[in-house]
Amino acid sequence: MAATPGVQFEVVWKPFQLDPTLPAQGKDKIQHYERKFGAGIKDQFPAMAQRMNRHGVEVKLIEGSKVANTMNAHRLLHYTLSHYGWEMQHKVHESLFRKNFNEGRNMGDDSELLDAATEAGYTEAQVSAVKEYLASDQDKGLIAEQDSQNKLRGISGVPYFEFEGQVGKGISGAQEPDIFVRIFNHMKSA
Repeated sequence: MAATPGVQFEVVWKPFQLDPTLPAQGKDKIQHYERKFGAGIKDQFPAMAQRMNRHGVEVKLIEGSKVANTMNAHRLLHYTLSHYGWEMQHKVHESLFRKNFNEGRNMGDDSELLDAATEAGYTEAQVSAVKEYLASDQDKGLIAEQDSQNKLRGISGVPYFEFEGQVGKGISGAQEPDIFVRIFNHMKSA
């Protein structure tokens, strides 16, 4: 973003569940990945992590960590956006990302989600309100519908980047920074 002065950014995270059939308590991450991608995935992980680390995204594969249903994590992000705006949502997302990929925390565990909200700057009263929200069914249907719509639009994985005024013209997968600079400069000149 620093490479494109004069461009204002608003980053909004939208729901996309990789596997909505997972239980909230989670499954062993390594075993799940081996079933999904094959037995060699554990051996490929260091090279993938190294590529991501080069771009400032620290990722670790932690023995015993869980992969879980992320419905409530998406609900937390939705709640944060609608109540406190995109900047707070981004802070919560960064905390969730770090907890999941650096610390091996369970993103299906509401206590981890509340901890992420606290780390992002939620007050005690705000944490209490979002705790009640997560204990309810509020917005579960909305999040499931948004997730389904994203899949119907052909989005099949994350990350997926969509730009204002460019609906249906997003880019999928991790990209080199110069790709984004070109897109931002093109948008700026349009």
